[in-house]
Amino acid sequence: MISIIAVHQTARSSRPVTAALEHTMRALICIILILICSCEINTVYNHRGMKKTEEKLHLQKEKKIVQTPDGQMEMTVTKVDPIPQNIVELSAEELKSIKSDANRASHFITILTDSKQKDDYTLKQLDRAFEIWINSEIESEFNKSDVIKIVGSAFGEYRMKNLNMRWVKVSDEYGTDFAIRSQVKDIMGFPYSSVLKSIKAKEHTFMIPV
Repeated sequence: MISIIAVHQTARSSRPVTAALEHTMRALICIILILICSCEINTVYNHRGMKKTEEKLHLQKEKKIVQTPDGQMEMTVTKVDPIPQNIVELSAEELKSIKSDANRASHFITILTDSKQKDDYTLKQLDRAFEIWINSEIESEFNKSDVIKIVGSAFGEYRMKNLNMRWVKVSDEYGTDFAIRSQVKDIMGFPYSSVLKSIKAKEHTFMIPV
């Protein structure tokens, strides 16, 4: 009889503890559900915001055809809202460095395409070597930094010589980058950024004339 009473008393005394635990668990579940709903709502809004931005950029993109010694080249011109920029000419040392990297393009093409290449290479040949490098699973003598410098410099030099453009340094709220700027129109291109973007997306043909 005593043992039964003791068990009964223990069971009764544990009820408040169990009830408190259940209350705490329910509160935690509610908090988790609220957080999940908040994340989903933020995801929806972010997705809508990104979609609107993409639609806006899409509306601002314009295809232009320009004539080059290799044929016609299709350029994508994207109009964006004005951003305060500081544009300065490159120093002689910076231009020398760009030309030095561009001169490595012939060797880059030769190694990647197994063909002897002179300095008068075409953009198709440069793009072909770039494509092989992107898709190659074998480590070559050219690392990512080398390819950005070589292809970016060669592509920029080509456009400078054939499209009446010049090298400039552009600084804005997002940072500093080398660019090529038209001598006659307010148009700029960013060869190094274009190459980096193509590497990340594993894309090529952005240099090939149409």
